[in-house]
Order: sequence, then C-alpha cells, then structure tokens
Amino acid sequence: MRLTPSSGLTILTVHTDIGSELHFIQTGSGSNSYQPTDPISTATLNRNTSTGQYTLTAEDTSSWLFDSAGKLLTRTWPQGEIWTYTYSGDKLLEVNDGYGSNARKLQFTYVVNPGGFDDGQLWRVGDQAAAGLSGSTPTGRYVEFSYVPEKNNGTQISNPKALLASVRDVR
Repeated sequence: MRLTPSSGLTILTVHTDIGSELHFIQTGSGSNSYQPTDPISTATLNRNTSTGQYTLTAEDTSSWLFDSAGKLLTRTWPQGEIWTYTYSGDKLLEVNDGYGSNARKLQFTYVVNPGGFDDGQLWRVGDQAAAGLSGSTPTGRYVEFSYVPEKNNGTQISNPKALLASVRDVR
C-alpha cells in the first residue's frame, strides 16, 4: 500500500494491495483530518503535523502508518500485531512481524545492473532463515526471479522493459 498526497494536501489517495484506490478529502481548510469520498466507507485518515506522517484507520481498528512521502511504515492489526516495513530509498528491504527473537520476516533484494534492462528489478525474496541474498551464494529459504528484455517480433528493442521470465523456489 502507498499513499499519494495531492498538491496542497487537500486530496489523498491510498493505493491498496489489490489495485484499488481509496480517496480522502480534507475535512476543512487547514485541517489535518480527511474523510473518505465514498459515503459507505468508515475509514479515517489523519496527518500528524509534527512528523508529516499519515495514519489510516479502518472500522475494525486496523491501522496503516505512512511517512510524509506516502511509503507504508507499519501495519497494525486489531489484535495488536504490528508489521514494520523497512526501505532503502524507494525499495522495500524487509517486512518484519515484530515478535522479537522469534520474528518472522521477508527480506527483499534487487538486481544491480547499472544501465541494464533489469537494473532495480526484484531479484530474491527470503524469509528470516535466508542469508546472503544479495551475494552469489545465498543460504536458507528464498525465491529468485529472473528477467528477459522486452522484444518486438523476436528482436530486442532499445531501452527494453524487464519481463519476468522465471521464478525459482530455492530451499
């Protein structure tokens, strides 16, 4: 999920994991509260002026905390479980469920191929047992993605997009 503020912060759009969008409009001039444009929705969205962060709260008390740029920082479930999202720039590096030494997590690494068609694409996703995912000899449980360059009638085009070619489950 991510949040996209409009210029002037009067309209906010939340892009959900399933591809839908939730739109919120500022409740009043200078207000830090936003109401959904869908009259059926009971979600609330508030902006913390000291941090610039946004908190989206659902009817079941689930909440999502976004930074000022709209990146998801935490997801809190009604039972109190908290997932934390860690980034490097715009790239998601880790999702951690916060259970201390028993924490479950997903780790993400990306292709480093400056100037290449696949530079920056998702390369490997591992769980808490995986190690060395950005190296040549990773260990543990992970999946690995590979890509091929975009082609037109079998001929590679200039500035091709990376197309997913395979997903390999490594255990």
